[in-house]
Amino acid sequence: MIIRFKINEIECEVNEEKEEMTILQACTANGIEIPRFCYHEKLTIAGNCRMCLVYVTNEEKLLAACGIPLDENFDDESIETEIDEILKAREGVMEFLLINHPLDCPICDQGGECDLQEQTLAYGLDTGRFYIKKRAVEIKAFGRLIKGIMTRCIHCTRCVRFLTEIAGVNELGVLGRGYNMEIGTYKKDVLIESELSGNIIDLCPVGALTSAVYAYKGRPWELKNVKGIDIFDSVLTPINYQVKGGEIFRILPRINDRLNEEWITDKVRFHYESYKVIEKLRKETPSYKIQENKYMELSWKTALKIVFKVLLNKQNKVDVIIGSKINTTNLRIYKELMNRLGSKNYITENGLLYKKFNYDFRENYLNSNDLYTVDKNDLVLLCGVNLRLESPLLNIKLRNINFGDDEIETVKKIGIIGNKFEWKDESEYLGSTVNSMLKLFEGRLQYCQQIKKSKLPLVIIGTSLLTRVSLTIQEIRAALTKVSNVKPENVVVITQGANFGMALEEGVFKENFSKGGNVLYSIDSNEFKISENINYVIYQGIINDTFENKIDLYLPSKHYFEDFDGEREVYINMFGQRSEMEKLKISKGNKIKENSMIGYIQLMYLNNKEIKRKEKEQKEMEIRYREAPERKIKINKNITINNIIENYYMTDINIRLSKNLMITGQNRKEKKIIEAGIWKNKKCI
Repeated sequence: MIIRFKINEIECEVNEEKEEMTILQACTANGIEIPRFCYHEKLTIAGNCRMCLVYVTNEEKLLAACGIPLDENFDDESIETEIDEILKAREGVMEFLLINHPLDCPICDQGGECDLQEQTLAYGLDTGRFYIKKRAVEIKAFGRLIKGIMTRCIHCTRCVRFLTEIAGVNELGVLGRGYNMEIGTYKKDVLIESELSGNIIDLCPVGALTSAVYAYKGRPWELKNVKGIDIFDSVLTPINYQVKGGEIFRILPRINDRLNEEWITDKVRFHYESYKVIEKLRKETPSYKIQENKYMELSWKTALKIVFKVLLNKQNKVDVIIGSKINTTNLRIYKELMNRLGSKNYITENGLLYKKFNYDFRENYLNSNDLYTVDKNDLVLLCGVNLRLESPLLNIKLRNINFGDDEIETVKKIGIIGNKFEWKDESEYLGSTVNSMLKLFEGRLQYCQQIKKSKLPLVIIGTSLLTRVSLTIQEIRAALTKVSNVKPENVVVITQGANFGMALEEGVFKENFSKGGNVLYSIDSNEFKISENINYVIYQGIINDTFENKIDLYLPSKHYFEDFDGEREVYINMFGQRSEMEKLKISKGNKIKENSMIGYIQLMYLNNKEIKRKEKEQKEMEIRYREAPERKIKINKNITINNIIENYYMTDINIRLSKNLMITGQNRKEKKIIEAGIWKNKKCI
C-alpha cells in the first residue's frame, strides 16, 4: 500500500509493503531536519528526550516523530515541523535538559562535536530561568578506557541500549526515578566488560561519556583525518586516524554498512598510545649482538652486508616468516627476494597456524558471502569459533539475527561446536571435540535433522578448527553439502591476520613449510615461538617482546601505516574486498627504514651479483586441479577444539604495549599488570 502525505506542505509517499518508516525517518529522507537526542538509527526507539515533537493533523497533542510509524492511518495526513507550537515545545524541552547540565563546555572533551551545544544554539532559548541549586551526580568509574562524568548526562539511554542490544552485556542501566534518575552500573566497582565498549563514547550526544585516553589532549577542529583500517581484524574495518603534529590523538570509525556499520573494537580504538611507548624504546639504527644482553650499533651498510652474508651462505637453511601487517607491495618484494635467493621456505605468521590449506582457488580462502544479508539465514552453526574474541564485529551481525517465530518453540536455531562462550539464548551446545565435528559431517548428530529442515543455513568455520584438523575448506564444504542443504557460499571461514588473503593471492604460502632451518629471518613478525634448532635470528621490525634475547641482528623498520611506496596501500579482507589505507608518518627517527626500502636494497644488491643456485634445485611447473585427489586422512577424534585466541588483549605487540588495554578485560581479572616487564624494556629490543 502506498501512503501519501504532506510534510510542511511538501507531498511525499511511502510504500508500506517495501519499507517501514517512522515520521522522523520520512522527514530525514525528504531533507527535513528534526532535532533528536535519544534516537539512533542502529538502536531501538526509546522516545526519552521528546526533542523530535511534530504536529499531525487530527491529533490532539504533539507526537514524538521517532516512535510513530507511518501506516494507513497517515494517508492524506499533513505533518508540520516548523510551526510556532513546535518551536515553543522544543525551547521548553531544551530548557529542561539544561536545568542540571553544568557549564563545563570550556573543559569538556565533547566541545566542538556536542549535539547539546549545537541544538541549544539552533532550538534553545537565549536566556535561562532556573535559579535553584543544580543537581550533581558522582563521577562513575567505568574502567581505564571510558570517563563517566554523569552530571552532564541527559538520560538519552543510548549507551544502555547499545550495550544491551548490540554488545550483548547488561552492565549499564537506568537507576532511580524522577529527580534521582541516574545511568550507572547496578553494583559498585563493576566495570564494563565488552570488546566494543568504546562505541558508547561516540554514541553519547553530550560529554557524559568521553575517552579517558584522549582526555584534555585536543579539540576536533585541530585534528586532521587520515584514512586507515583496523589491522587487528581480518574484516579490515575502515577507521580514521585523527592526527596533529605527527602524533595520533584518537581513532574513530568510518561508516560502512556492509562491514562494520559504525562500530569499531576497543582494541583498535585505544591501542594508539602504544606508539609513544615504541618510539621511546626502539632503536633507530641496526644493532648486532656481541654477547648476552649486549648489542653494538651498526650502520645500515654494514648491517645489510651481514644479512647478505647469512642469506647467501649455502650451508644455512633460512626460515622466512612475514608479519601479519605487511602490505601487498612488501609481500611481493620479499617473495621475489626469496625466490632469487633460491629459497622456498617462506610463509606469513598466520600461515603457521594452519595444518593444511588449499589455496588453488579463491573460494577456499576468500568468502563471497560478506554477511550483509545475514538476516535471511534461518539457522547458524558455529564450528570452532569464539566470535567475541576472533571477530567482535561479525559477532554483532550474527547476534542481531531475528529468527522469528517457529512452530516448535524448543528448536534451537544456533548450534555451537567448540568451546562454550556467552551467546544468544537460542543456541544449543553440540560438543567440544573434533569427534563432534566428524559426526556432523557424517550426519550422525541429531542436530543434522534441523539443518536439513532449514531453508538457508549458515555455517561459520573458525581458525580454532582448522589448526587442529588436517582438513581443507574445500573438504569441509563438500562434507557439509552432502549431509545437508548448506550452500558452499554459506560456509564462511574466519581467518586471522590482515594480510592472510593477500598472501594467498600472491602465493606467499607454502604447504611444506618446515621450521627445520638454522637461520630465522623475521620480517615484522612477533607472534610465534622460535624453534630449538635456530641458531641465528635476524629480526626486522618495530620492536620485539617475544624473542627475548635471541635476536642476533636487529634491523629497525617503520610502522605498517608508514611503510608505503606511494600515498596509499591496498589490503584485501576475508571477503575479498579492497581496503585502502593512507600514509601516516609518526616515526621521529630519520635513520629508520621502510620494509620496502630494505627489500629494494637487497634486490638491487642481488641484481649485481651472480647467484649460483644449487644443482639439485629445479624449476617445476605446479599443475593443480580443482578436484582434490583422494587421500587418507588421519584425525585424532578426541582433540578438543579450544579457542585460538585465549586473551583478546594479548594478540599483537601494538596491543601489549598499550597500558590501558593491558589492564582491561581478562588481564584485569588475572591481575596481569605487567608494567615492570615490558615498559622497563627488560624483554624488548
